[in-house]
Parts: sequence; structure tokens; C-alpha cells
Amino acid sequence: MYASNAPTLGRRMLMTDEKEITKENIIPVVSKAYAEHQDNVRDEVFLFNYEKGLQPILGREKLIRPEINATVVENNASKIVDTHVGYCFSNPITFVQRAKVELGKDDEIKNKEKDGEKDDMKIAVLNKMNQEQKKSTKDIQLARNLFICGVGYQMVMPHRNRKAFSPFEIMVLNPMSTFVVYSNDAYREPKVAVTYFIHDDGTISLTAYSENFIYEIEKGLKSNDYTLNQKITPNVLGLIPIVEFSLHDRMGVFEKVIPIMDAINLINSDRINDILQHVQSLLWLHNCELDKEEKQKLVDGDGVIMTQSNEGKEAKIAYLTQTLDQSQVQTLVDYLQDQMQQQTSTPSWQEASGGSTTGAMQLSNGWQCLEIFAKMVEQLFLEPEMQLLEIETSIIKNDKRDFGGLEDMEVADIEVRFCRTKTYDLVSKTNALVALLNVGVDGLTAFNTVGLFTDPQQAWVDSAKIINGIQKKLAAKEEKKVVAPQIGELGKDANAFKDEEGNGGANNTKKDKSEESLQPSKVAGVSE
Repeated sequence: MYASNAPTLGRRMLMTDEKEITKENIIPVVSKAYAEHQDNVRDEVFLFNYEKGLQPILGREKLIRPEINATVVENNASKIVDTHVGYCFSNPITFVQRAKVELGKDDEIKNKEKDGEKDDMKIAVLNKMNQEQKKSTKDIQLARNLFICGVGYQMVMPHRNRKAFSPFEIMVLNPMSTFVVYSNDAYREPKVAVTYFIHDDGTISLTAYSENFIYEIEKGLKSNDYTLNQKITPNVLGLIPIVEFSLHDRMGVFEKVIPIMDAINLINSDRINDILQHVQSLLWLHNCELDKEEKQKLVDGDGVIMTQSNEGKEAKIAYLTQTLDQSQVQTLVDYLQDQMQQQTSTPSWQEASGGSTTGAMQLSNGWQCLEIFAKMVEQLFLEPEMQLLEIETSIIKNDKRDFGGLEDMEVADIEVRFCRTKTYDLVSKTNALVALLNVGVDGLTAFNTVGLFTDPQQAWVDSAKIINGIQKKLAAKEEKKVVAPQIGELGKDANAFKDEEGNGGANNTKKDKSEESLQPSKVAGVSE
């Protein structure tokens, strides 16, 4: 056996029919979910070991010449996971202001415009809190769990150290000791989240979080031996602090191609065996006789075959060899590698064929497919990330410290921003940024669009004063060109069109030449 019955159906989603979790039903809900969770754990243990290199080829049994049994692991699973994690999460996830002006009543819009800079600072503070918690590092840990076994978990709790700047703590939980139970209806709302650890004696301590209470449960060695701690703690957050992340099929990125990877391991192992068997070829002695001592001197005794012929006494001595056709084997390996990379959206590391432009290289090597996969992962991350933001803002509101109005920030005003390949095609991005700013696009919107900055919110806070000044000067010049010829006709006060430098205006002695050239002719419309 060189392969195994690898999991291919993804991790099971745990459900409950209970509409509300209470003291009376918490034990039945948790015990049922824990038993179903163990099926997921078995798959997860296999997948984590497989990614580390513990793959089925290592247990291969060879019946013919078992002494020559090379087992080679080409760890493509680790390569796939590292590529996806590095591409999607090598730059930190940050938060930006979703919009400065929103639809609503006129007075609400004005207030939003007036408070825009304050909101920028609030979100900059939120990013600083997450940076203190090293969220980027923890997102990579989460992503590895997600890409290996299809699910991952993060937990946000009030900070134990009140002197820390951030009022909350972010933790990455082990998917093999954490699960979330959802309502068995169309809403699929999380009803209870459980994390647990196993003691040395085999007993288990489980902590179950519902929206209203925190339950402590002890599980004995027997399957149905559950004990609820009668001291139940209220959940002051009003939210379940554990959030589940999952890929669309709840499978790891390499899980679908495990049979292909096992086949590649088998082929490479047999290649090594082919070399070993060639070096240790069997010696055929026909019509020759050797005593045991001479036979041992010649070669290893097990590597000699002696035969006798009834007809004729012609003696023959030869090695029995048969080697693989390496060209045909390599064709098969290339095909399997190509299928593996296509099915997992993993780019090829081979030299690009065809055009040498950036777009051509992306398409030929598969990087564009990886970008599409990363875009999908972004969308799958949005809902759980917003859940984490709700928990963080709830903790901030319950903290007595002043965070500059951040406690009044609505989650709907925050946008999750994924950052990748910031310096890629730098000239085009810079030109696009300049063009957007010159035509009057809001600076923060322009920063978010071009994807040039790892933290566009902080970059905008640092640059807002200068960029706003540049845009006002550009707008003043454009306004003079458009409005100045119509001043005499409309009878408006020309002094209203002065810019910050004093240029323009009917009574201004510092009129620039461009304005004078745009004044209507004194004889315009007069027939000569």
C-alpha cells in the first residue's frame, strides 16, 4: 500500500436544533457536537501530518526484493500551503474608512463631512491596537490552519493587562480542539462556540461561549460523562468571542490532489529503486558452480542466481538488469505536476514561455489563477473579520478609557483591506494615483484603489493635509477657467473666486494673465 483513504469531503459543519442555549440544554448540545467534531479531528490530524511530510509512501510495503525499498516524499503539500499563505497574507490585513460621505439627510451628510478627519484618526487608532496585538502574525497562523484543514479559529477577549494600549487580546485557537455549533435553519447563526484542552489523566475541560453566558464543563473518561459547573459566568460582551473561518468547501487547499501527490511520491520512489536495483543487479550464473565461500566473495549471496541446462554445457555469466524509460516517466510526472498545480491554483516555477511582458508571464505561469483564488479568499474572510470587529468594538465600548471617540465608531463604517504585492508595477500604480488625485477623487479612495500602501488608512492620515492643499489649488485654477468668463453675464461677485494666493477677483491688483485672457471681449456680440 502506498496510498490511503484520504479525506476528500471537507470538515463537517456542526448543527443544533435548539433556538437558544440555556443551562438545561448546554450539555446535550455540547456532547453531541463534541462527538461529531471528533470525525473532523481525525481528518485534521491526517492533514497536518501530511503537510509536515508524514505521507503514506513512508509506509509502503514492497513484496519483491523488499530489501530495496526507497521511500521518497516530495512534499508538494507544504509547497502549496506556503505559496498560498505567503501570497495572500504576507502583507497585513488593515482597516480603512468605508466612506466619508453617505446617503441620508443633508444635515447628516454635512456632519459626516465635518467629522471625516476624526473618523480617519479613529480607524488609525484601531489599526494601532491590532498592530500591538500582532494581528498580521496571528493571521498567518490562522491562514495556515485554514489552508491545511479548511477551517480556522480566532478568539478576541478583553485584555488581561489593563496597562496595554489595546483593550482586547487576539488569539489563534487550534482547530483540533475548537468548534462552533450553528443553528439548523436557513440563518446558520452561531449558537455556541467551544474550546477545550485535555489533561494528563485523559479528562477534558471545555469552555462553551453563548451570547449570554460562559459555561465550564468537565468531561470524564467515559463517552457520556459530562459535568456542568454550576457557577455560570455572564457574557458581558453579548457576543460569542470565537469566530470560525472556513474555505468555501471546508477543505484544505491541497486536499483535493492528495491522490496525485501520492502518485508522484510513488514514481519518484520507484525511480530511486530503479537506480538501486541497477547498482545491485542480480548476477546470473548459467552452467557454473561456486561453493558457498566463493559465492560470498563474488557478491552478496542473495544477489546470485545459478541455473543448470540439460542441453549443452555452455557457461554464461551476466547481470540481469531492466531500467525504466526515464523520458516516458518524466512525461507522466510533468502531467501530474501540471494537474496538481492547476487544481490548487499554484503557479509554476518553470521558466515562462511566450511573451516576456508582465501580463504574459502571469498568465503563462499561473500567477493570475493564484490572484483569482486570493480574491475569493478575501471575500470568504470578510464576514468573519466583520464579526471580529464587532467583538473588538464591543470590548472598546465596555472599557472606561478614552480612545478618541473610537467607541462610537460603527462597524459599517469600517472596510477590511487586504494588501498584496505593494511594490509590483510601481510606476503604473504611482501614475494612477497622480491621475486620480488630479481629477479630484477623494484621497483616501485613491489610496485604497491603487493598492500602493500596506496601510492605506495611516498613509492617508499622514498625507491628508498636503494632498488636500494640492487638490484645493488645482480646483481653484479650474474654477477660474470655467467661471471667470461668465462673471459679467451673471453679475456675480468676482471676488468670490479668489484663490488662497490672492489671484483672481474683480478688484484684485494681482490678477494673473490667465484670468485676464479669459475675460469676455468688450465688443462681443456687437455688429460692425
